[in-house]
Amino acid sequence: MLTAKTDPFSREQGLALGANEYLTKPLNPKEILTKIRKLLPTEPPLPLRERSPPL
Repeated sequence: MLTAKTDPFSREQGLALGANEYLTKPLNPKEILTKIRKLLPTEPPLPLRERSPPL
């Protein structure tokens, strides 16, 4: 989530609603890139036929 809201309630609410990260303005471009890289998978996903069936 990228927002100008910096108060603790907004941060908690954003994360509770499913945000993986909560970034506020002013932005640090290096921080954004680092967080995006952390969220992206490091290995390509398996083809559908090789995935385990749902439990």
